Amino acid sequence: MSKDAPGAANNADDATPSTSDDSVLRSLVGYQVRRADIAMRQAFARRIGTPFGLTPVEFSVLVLLGESAQLTHKQLSEALAVAPSNMVLVVGRLRKRELITRTRNPDDGRSIFLLLTEAGQALRDQARAEVERMEDEMFAGVDRQARAQLLHTLRQLRF
Repeated sequence: MSKDAPGAANNADDATPSTSDDSVLRSLVGYQVRRADIAMRQAFARRIGTPFGLTPVEFSVLVLLGESAQLTHKQLSEALAVAPSNMVLVVGRLRKRELITRTRNPDDGRSIFLLLTEAGQALRDQARAEVERMEDEMFAGVDRQARAQLLHTLRQLRF
């Protein structure tokens, strides 16, 4: 298993006597979700952040724009739960790298759509493929049905 796989660390933790009894923490969903979040963020930084120069939010913007032909700042902010002022900064960084472009909404001149450039599409495709490989490695010890159930359960949470 790769060093990105949380299962390897968990198995080692379970087998190694601990100086403190953390079984209470390990029985809490929030604690386990947080541990998974830390592992995912570290793996993302190593595999996407450094090689592709993307933050998780920038990656998410590229993916959403790739799935929807055009979105507004407001739609992206709402979809990603990012403050509009922060989304302006994210979009600015992506525009500076010529990964996205802006165009006026032909039906409403006050509204501006964001679109992927060819460079943005290419980077999105490369980064997305790497994220899929990363997740496959991290969940290598989890069967497909359990992984699908985890995803289903997480989607049911309301924040």
